[in-house]
Amino acid sequence: MYPKKNWKNRIKTILTINPWVTDFAFYDLWFKPLGLLYISTILKNSGFNVRFMDLLQSHKGKRKYGKGKVLHTEIETPDALKWMERKYYQYGIADDNFRKKLENIEKPDLILMTSFMTYWYPGIVKTAEILKEYFPHAKIVLGGIYATLMTDHAKKLKNVDYVISGNDYNEILLEISKIGDFKIDFKINGFDDLPIIDYSFYSELDSITTINSIGCPFHCPYCAAPILYGNQLYKSIEYIKKEFDSFIKYNVKDIAFYDDAFLMHPAIKDILKALSHYPFRFHLPNGIHARFVTEEIAELLFNANFTTLRIGYEVSDASLQKELGGKVNNRMIIAALTNLKRAGYKASEIGVYILGGHPKIPVEVLEHSISFLSDLGVRIYISEYSPVPGTPEGDIYYDKLREDPLLTNNSLMRFIKENEMDKYRKLKNFVRKYNGEIAG
Repeated sequence: MYPKKNWKNRIKTILTINPWVTDFAFYDLWFKPLGLLYISTILKNSGFNVRFMDLLQSHKGKRKYGKGKVLHTEIETPDALKWMERKYYQYGIADDNFRKKLENIEKPDLILMTSFMTYWYPGIVKTAEILKEYFPHAKIVLGGIYATLMTDHAKKLKNVDYVISGNDYNEILLEISKIGDFKIDFKINGFDDLPIIDYSFYSELDSITTINSIGCPFHCPYCAAPILYGNQLYKSIEYIKKEFDSFIKYNVKDIAFYDDAFLMHPAIKDILKALSHYPFRFHLPNGIHARFVTEEIAELLFNANFTTLRIGYEVSDASLQKELGGKVNNRMIIAALTNLKRAGYKASEIGVYILGGHPKIPVEVLEHSISFLSDLGVRIYISEYSPVPGTPEGDIYYDKLREDPLLTNNSLMRFIKENEMDKYRKLKNFVRKYNGEIAG
């Protein structure tokens, strides 16, 4: 124990941790805890002794472009999901390896844990339980998406001492300083005030994830972006150049962007021109907006070596397009795909997201959407619908006061009518076979 007079003066140790994922399936599409990495970098730059752990960084098999499968262990299916009759897994490093890591680090004064999907919370519970075994006196603070969307539920989790909701870094840092009883000498007035993420936290790194902006001006009723982020914020092109200059030292080839509205950056043309001078492959796993894929933008994307392109589409029915946010129509998707192919992209390099299992999208409409896209010759990705708590649709299709967050899992396909299930599965099989043919 440190004498009280020295406690405030010594360097505090803070453990920041990305917990296990628990789910029926998980695939690593350049998945990195960006918010936690920013906080970790701020604390490190402020003089704290930061120990960072990402429990998901345990890969399996070959990884193309820095993405791929994650090691996993079958675990008992939670009671709320046993009716699924599917195997349930814990994704990430093995328990023993996690324990060895904890045995070999300095005891933290504070533990900061992030969260993502609302239905992954069992991974948080287990991570917190083991952390308390090793560090019973360290306070565990939970933040992130689940903590923001389901704050009341998160506050009830065993071994989680504090929950911080929202994504205002100034407020988050203030709360952390109060809980830890220390001062963080850092203030953010704009996006450029955030530090460039220190990716040296990873001992092994085969890709980098970043964002140029946060927020989205569209208000699709199924999307949480308006809840999680207020106004749109953008990094300046000067900041972006500094960021990518710094990424060169990590000797990685692949960089993924997770912006909600990547092409809406006011300086997007200059950004794409600048990125073309870097030795990276770029990826856009989030659905970009078709309306902004002009002929010029398509050429700039191609020249900058954007290898993975996904476009948000959802449904081919015109009335449903308007009802689901009005961000795209069939004319826009045709124009975007035409521009990308003219720029040099192959069909196998372009993917389009459509929405499956949505209460308002009958299986016949899904079939038409699949037929429409297959005629256009692009890869098709069915995003299976799950209600997001707090969104307009989430408040209709999910009762957060009575239902377990596990029931927001998109694997459950809760909203597909029983008499449509066979046809739905046949359509999924068709898409799987069709994509394989497109890929060659």
